[in-house]
Amino acid sequence: MWLTMRLAAALDAAERGDRAEGLLSRVATPVAKYWACKRAPAFVAEALECHGGNGFIGDHLMERLYREAPLNGIWEGTGNVICLDALRAMRREPETVTAFLDELRAARGADARLDARIDSLASRLIDLEKLEPVARRVVEEMALAMQGSLLVRHAPAAVADAFCATRLGADWGHAYGTLPVGLDTQAIVARARVGDCVLP
Repeated sequence: MWLTMRLAAALDAAERGDRAEGLLSRVATPVAKYWACKRAPAFVAEALECHGGNGFIGDHLMERLYREAPLNGIWEGTGNVICLDALRAMRREPETVTAFLDELRAARGADARLDARIDSLASRLIDLEKLEPVARRVVEEMALAMQGSLLVRHAPAAVADAFCATRLGADWGHAYGTLPVGLDTQAIVARARVGDCVLP
């Protein structure tokens, strides 16, 4: 959500003539599109598991979401095309790399895992001509680093810490719910609760 809202703000600012925000939106938009398209099917599959068998019947909303989630990567462009779009933006206007890294570095010093990811990414983005064979991996790193930067700056500490631990740290799995020990999961759950609703 933070990534989406940040891109909306960048697009608005670019329309008002802010060059730096325009540069950021040119490279961050395909980065965000790629990551959202790749994450949607896995996220919907996990949500369907939470619903159980009822979520799979034909007249349930989850059945439609499960069926349609992979279409994001078709309507928005295939993963390879979206990643090449991000690389093309960086090659045509190298200032987009600076704008992107400046956005990430706004959170510098707040989390060591994020700082390490930003440094690693900055070194990878020095030679753009070598990135095409690893474009998906680089764009994924860009998406995670931008999400981490935004969360460290704007989200509650428990949420930012969990994100950095599970997406930027070394102790995480690719399935949902593979959290390391020591995170404040109770604070995250409490934040997500609606009013005083307590599930049985």
